Amino acid sequence: DRVPPAAWRRRRDRLLFCYLVLAREPVPREVVLEALWPHLTPASARSSLNVAWSNVKRALDPRHGVGGGYLVLDRGRYGVRREAVVTDVEVFERQIAAADPAQRAESTLAALEVAAATYRGDLLPEAADEPWTVIERERLRGLYIATLQRLADAKVVLGRVAEAEAHLREVLRLDPWREEIYRRLMMVLAESGRRSEALRLYRECAAALRRELDVEPGPETAALFEAIAASRPPGRPGS
Repeated sequence: DRVPPAAWRRRRDRLLFCYLVLAREPVPREVVLEALWPHLTPASARSSLNVAWSNVKRALDPRHGVGGGYLVLDRGRYGVRREAVVTDVEVFERQIAAADPAQRAESTLAALEVAAATYRGDLLPEAADEPWTVIERERLRGLYIATLQRLADAKVVLGRVAEAEAHLREVLRLDPWREEIYRRLMMVLAESGRRSEALRLYRECAAALRRELDVEPGPETAALFEAIAASRPPGRPGS
């Protein structure tokens, strides 16, 4: 069952639960305090943790306030019982792990599709100002982008060009300075007879690189543009 948003009394209570879930194993009290209440005195931070812990237990089990077996507190370490909680993050990572290139292509593609559908945007966007969320957020975003790239490659092989294009454009929406993705998409467009769109995409790439990084497209991207403009077979660019 999902915990309804109304169950959380305070933002910090929900963040404590999320922190412990993402930690994957029980965390020492001092580490929890430093992550969630770094600006409080030690006494105030401990008091805040005690209140938040009680509120988390109540949110998970409103009738009895005991956490319903979801939580563990052992020798000063706070955690969530892994077998009692399933998160979107775990489902996402499980599907990526299942997308083994050594398996049948259909199975790999299906797992990648589920993984991409499971990712619903940046982790805890409402907690973007929390330092402890940054590394995990960027790690998951990187996995999602890699998943989209694998999907695009598979869809091109299968001739599902429109889907491949959508995956690559989603990567560029997230990271508009990824020059290798512009090249891949330019190739997809050119090979499907949409040469003018491929040339326009190069100009979009150049504008994005100037805006984001203050650089010009590299020689490989420029050579691809020239080959497409001259209607020459450009060869598949590297990444």
